[in-house]
Amino acid sequence: SGLIYLTEGKIGEAVAYLERGLALARQSGDHTTIHQMLHDLGFTLLASGEDQRAVCLLEEGLTMAAEIQDRSNTGYFIKGIAAIAVRRTASTRAVRLLGAAHEMLDRAAVPRVRHATQTTLYDQLVNQAQAALGYSVFKEALAEGRLLTVEQAQSEACAIADCIAA
Repeated sequence: SGLIYLTEGKIGEAVAYLERGLALARQSGDHTTIHQMLHDLGFTLLASGEDQRAVCLLEEGLTMAAEIQDRSNTGYFIKGIAAIAVRRTASTRAVRLLGAAHEMLDRAAVPRVRHATQTTLYDQLVNQAQAALGYSVFKEALAEGRLLTVEQAQSEACAIADCIAA
């Protein structure tokens, strides 16, 4: 799969493989596979620094997850959008969104990182935001985000995604 290429550090090959997978999934109309490909390709593009492409796919996946009220995948897509926002601005707004994603994933009793390939990047982004904001501001923003409703978090994620994609 494309994620195997990613674990080997072959990001270009991973992207190409996952793009083919997404195209085939779209052709078949299989929403489950489309959803999975949007996640995997979105996070792979995030890892490669292609933020605008990544955020478009993650927002599309968020919309699909929200339509079927899939809370765990909603959390993953929001976390991806938050990660891009953290990398770009390290703002309290981005960290609040990250806190909202943490809350959704914790409530769904799923790991905050879906694939091992995401762990290093996720840790780097969290450390970047914490260093930029300071520990107490970072923790406060994270806690505020955990209080957002799912609908508030989705709305905020889409607003942030639209700003990044523009």
